[in-house]
Amino acid sequence: NEFHLYQSLETNVSPDLLAFDPDSGAMITCYVEGQLLIDSPPGHHEPDKLVGYIRTLHHVLPTTEKCFDLSNLMSAYVPEFNERDFPEIRKLEQCVSCHNDLNPWNIIVNSATWITLDWESFGLNDPVFDVVTLCMGLNSTDTVLKDSVEQYCGTLDPIRLFHNLISFWLREWGWAKHQISKGNRKIGIIDQERASYAKLKELSNTRSLRR
Repeated sequence: NEFHLYQSLETNVSPDLLAFDPDSGAMITCYVEGQLLIDSPPGHHEPDKLVGYIRTLHHVLPTTEKCFDLSNLMSAYVPEFNERDFPEIRKLEQCVSCHNDLNPWNIIVNSATWITLDWESFGLNDPVFDVVTLCMGLNSTDTVLKDSVEQYCGTLDPIRLFHNLISFWLREWGWAKHQISKGNRKIGIIDQERASYAKLKELSNTRSLRR
């Protein structure tokens, strides 16, 4: 899926693919001049810049029937996972072709455009998931997150934002837990597993208070 997607993406969206090994997923793309968004000036991290980029990206992505199925992904990452504990993941609006791993390490900023990398998770999803993923990766404040979602959607739906936050932190926790189970015990992976689990507990407590 990722290989075929690269064939349809324009060079001002993603780098040209030079070589791809479907067995391992390893690839080589053309070099892109610029810096990662995570390392770019703070002005690039403001809601208007982030939302403008995400809107443009979503507008040019090809249509697809492939869905970003977080429930199946979590079952693969964490075999004991029970989706009944997190009903929010079935409430996302799968209506737009999304990147679904739109973190600031997957975006190169240069003077002409923002180039997007790593399309393994491409598929239909609630577009707010991309907004949340980018803001969380940048450690954005609650204000920047809410302003970004409101700018993208035209209005702020707290329930929709909450569902996407739960889904984001679940994916972060599941991926890290899976890596650890495979023997990858790098400090960053262990920190991600702990931090994302703490965020999930915090959000779950908020859910309980709402009831």
